[in-house]
Order: sequence, then structure tokens, then C-alpha cells
Amino acid sequence: MSLTYCSIDAGAAQALFEILIYTRSALEEVNLSGNLLRNEGIRKVLIGTAIAKSLKKILLADNQFNDDDQIVRAMEFCMEKNKKLARYDFKYNNITDRGKFEKLTFFRSTVDHNGSPK
Repeated sequence: MSLTYCSIDAGAAQALFEILIYTRSALEEVNLSGNLLRNEGIRKVLIGTAIAKSLKKILLADNQFNDDDQIVRAMEFCMEKNKKLARYDFKYNNITDRGKFEKLTFFRSTVDHNGSPK
């Protein structure tokens, strides 16, 4: 599903969440790049992504969110719960070196040296 540059804001995050958690969904890729989800919307989307059964790729580039504690925790929750997800795209958002370090530390703690989940 591709909804790039559609001016989707945080108000639509609940609808996106519902699509992501639908138990019969066969969605493997969701591209929401270039929207206006910001922190509130991204957090809701990441929680839905954590529950998604068949999703393999989530693209959230350029959505005007940052790496405050709630967002970093939502990223970690998503990565921990959804083991099918192989690709995340968070580029062109306001993720500082602190956020990058926290994601890398979390990733290293959940994946063994062969790239397999622990």
C-alpha cells in the first residue's frame, strides 16, 4: 500500500492503525513517506506495525517526527514484536545521534552475529 505525499496527518493515524492490525490483512509493504504524521501519528502507526501479521516493510521517511523517548520506545516495541519486518525507513526525519545510537544498541541486543533474531 502506497500513500506517499498525501498530506496525511496525525488525525488519520487511527485509521492507519486499524488497517495495520486487521487480522486478515495480507499487506507486506506500507509506504507512508512524505506525509505529516509527526510524533503522535508515527507512534500510533508503529504500534499498529508491531501487531501487523504479514508486514515486511514500513517506509516512514519524511514524516516530520523526532526521536523523543516515546518514539524511540515505539520503535523498539515494533522491532521487538514484529519479527517479520525486515525493512524500516526513517530517513529525512529529525533523528539525532542519540536516537541512532539507541536504535543501534537495541538492534544489537536483539540480533545475533549471524543476523538472526535472538
